[in-house]
Parts: sequence; structure tokens; C-alpha cells
Amino acid sequence: MTRIQVDGHIQYKFQVGNELYITIKTLADSAANFIRGRGTRVFQAHKQSDPHHIVALKDVWLEDDRTLEGVLLESMRANIAERQAQGTVFPGCKDPSAYFLTVEAHGRVKVDGETNDHTVDVMMRGMGLPSDLEYLPTSSWTAPSFRDSRVMGSDRGYSVGHTPQISSDMAEAMRAHVPRETLPFQGRIHYRIVFSEVGQTVHDLRQLSHVYQCLSDATIGVFSYRLS
Repeated sequence: MTRIQVDGHIQYKFQVGNELYITIKTLADSAANFIRGRGTRVFQAHKQSDPHHIVALKDVWLEDDRTLEGVLLESMRANIAERQAQGTVFPGCKDPSAYFLTVEAHGRVKVDGETNDHTVDVMMRGMGLPSDLEYLPTSSWTAPSFRDSRVMGSDRGYSVGHTPQISSDMAEAMRAHVPRETLPFQGRIHYRIVFSEVGQTVHDLRQLSHVYQCLSDATIGVFSYRLS
């Protein structure tokens, strides 16, 4: 990732596969700052070689034992095409592949152009956490509020997408259930995927009919995946 300035605005340049993409705006980054989260951020971007080629770019830290999203989507599309050729009838009024995003490019992020970015292999140099590591004391917890999310070219003081408020009762319940022993932390890989389609987060939809359509399409997509 490279930070650049375009017309007085801070933007970021990402490499995904052999292509370079420049961010236009943040589409979603809610909860991206949680330490144990995946740090998922989604941007509207364009190809460096073609400013009119607009895409959605997702930057995420995945558990290192998960199937890559791009591989999964490509496999699903191939399975759907095969089942269609066999005469399988899928639900919905559209081609079943239309319920899934189109992968334009994807791949693991490289450090220094050659090493796969990884929380354990790179950040921790292959070492584990100390066996006597303890959690920070939580007796002074207060009700959490929305986090400042001024990241990736954004001048906003809030996250895009919905981050639910946490009440003081919920915070106290969370504090009471923090385990005393140190839990193992799943290693994560840094991964990026580019989609041809650019959408909105459900939270930003303003018409209830659009929300229902989104939920309906997601449900049909799940059934299509199971049939494939």
C-alpha cells in the first residue's frame, strides 16, 4: 500500500495481483479497528491504468486456515455452471451466478514484494506469545463509544457502515466473562480481493424495499450455493 495525494486529497494505492488500484472513497470500515477482528475495509477504487474502470476493493486479515474468498467464489461459479449444464433448476428469477460478486483479482499481500504478510510469520517473526501473558485489568471499563476511524483517505470521524452501540450493562457483562488464562490467537494472513461490482452497505440503504430485496437476494444466493 502506498499513500498518495491527488487534488489535495489523501488516497491510497493498492497492488492486487499484477494490477494497481487507487482508492476513491471508503465504502465500509465498521469495527475495522478491533484488535481481534479482521480489520476489514472496503473501498471504491479505480485501476491506475484506467480511471474509468471502477471497482470495489476489500482489504482484510483472514484466519490462515480459511479458504480464500476469491477461490471460494470462483469455485461456486464453476459448480453452478456445471449444475446448470446438467439441468438443475435454481431458485430466483436471475441467473444464479448473478447473486454473487464477480472476482476481478485477488491474492495475498506481499511484504517487500516476496514474503506473504502474516501475523505470526512476519509480525511476530514466527514466535508465540509468552506463556505467562496476562490480560490487562478491566476494572476501569466504561461503556464503549464509536471509535474514530480516520483511515485510508477518509476525513470522517466515524466508521462507514453500522457499528452498534454497546450499553454499560453489556460492557459489564463482557468484563465479567473475560477469561483469566491467555487464549491462543489464530494466525492471520493479509488478503485483498477486487470485485467488478460496487454496492452499498445495507445500513446505508434508505428504502425498505431495497433492504428486503437485498435480504431476498442473499437468501436465494445461499440456496444456490447449497444446490451447487
